[in-house]
Amino acid sequence: MNTSEFQRAAEFIQTRVETRGGTSEPAHRARFMAAIEHRKPVAARRMLIASAATCALVGGITVNSHRQKTQALTYRIGVEKDIAEIGSYVSAPPASPLGLNFSEGSRVVLEPGARGRVARATNRGATVVLENGRASINVVHRADTDWQVLAGPYVVQVAGTSFEVSYNVATQTFELDMREGVVRVTGPGLAVPGEIRGTQRLLLAPGSSSQPPAASANPIAPTVIETTAPEVKPSDQHAGPPETQSNPGNSALIGKRKSADSWSQLGVKAQHKQIVGLAERQGIDNALSSASGPDLFALANAARFTGRQQLADRAYRAVRSRFSGSGEASSAAFFLGRLQENSNSANAIGWYEQYVAESPAGVWVAEALGRRMVLLNAAQSADAARKAAQDYLQRFATGPYAGFAQKILQP
Repeated sequence: MNTSEFQRAAEFIQTRVETRGGTSEPAHRARFMAAIEHRKPVAARRMLIASAATCALVGGITVNSHRQKTQALTYRIGVEKDIAEIGSYVSAPPASPLGLNFSEGSRVVLEPGARGRVARATNRGATVVLENGRASINVVHRADTDWQVLAGPYVVQVAGTSFEVSYNVATQTFELDMREGVVRVTGPGLAVPGEIRGTQRLLLAPGSSSQPPAASANPIAPTVIETTAPEVKPSDQHAGPPETQSNPGNSALIGKRKSADSWSQLGVKAQHKQIVGLAERQGIDNALSSASGPDLFALANAARFTGRQQLADRAYRAVRSRFSGSGEASSAAFFLGRLQENSNSANAIGWYEQYVAESPAGVWVAEALGRRMVLLNAAQSADAARKAAQDYLQRFATGPYAGFAQKILQP
């Protein structure tokens, strides 16, 4: 059928058939048949078919539109055909990117070595958690789009745009490069939520403080807001042991300290295997007892990222024993919880609680409280899980585990 036939069919229904009012169904049918009898038999049949086709088309559009509005987004990993599970972790291979393709057309590409997960999905959007590394984000704009990207303690609210975002867990450095559109960023270093648009770039590091960037006067050249943490000197709180400092003439010790001092920088570049290799050449015991706080924390992270769980456990514990009270020590408690989740959930819960107690406004608080809630629920501690869910929603009503908490609280 062509367009004019559909139009005539719709006109026929509107002008010749009563569709509203309080009359009964038989009366509607009688009027419809009477109207058909005034047409030629062939024309009537064609009109009836056209009417049915028109109704089916309109009905199909309505149903599909309703489904699109009510069904939560789904996503697939790379070229896989199966729908991926919400909440499961995804890691890109060391040498190639990995794409997450969403049902409404949005796409997230994890750069080589990046790690994250899709924490939540609704009919309006999704929450993507970038744990470490860099990701390219392309979100399809819709009138009611509700997308979030969580990178460490930073929240990027997205309406429909294209940008790159990275978070380095070792240095806690956040970076965002806009390509198109606008996003809102909240987190440490931003006194108020910042609107990043056009080709602007935002770089934030621990201890930084910045106002949101103003709109770029030149839409071609990027506007850059960069803040960096102050340099840590060897004499600061994470200095090496006394024997390293008191004997500057000992070339062997100086050589070992120079190697150790590079670990945190290697961590920034995701050179995790190289960090572990340097520690092994130096001697693990020696490395654990002589590395500075940032370097020891970088070694622990490197061991975790390369699957050396036992070494990671030892390194995190060394951070806590040697640098008690430091930021690295409290963060080590969180990652010890991560390491223990599969082997000893009770210990993992204890480490998460320790982290929150030591760092109540820390980078990983939302994740620690969320993981604790999940473990309590898995252990069938119903009352404790419900209390954990209530506490989580009170602090992070729109956090990555909010959906899970709401399910726990359902009667």
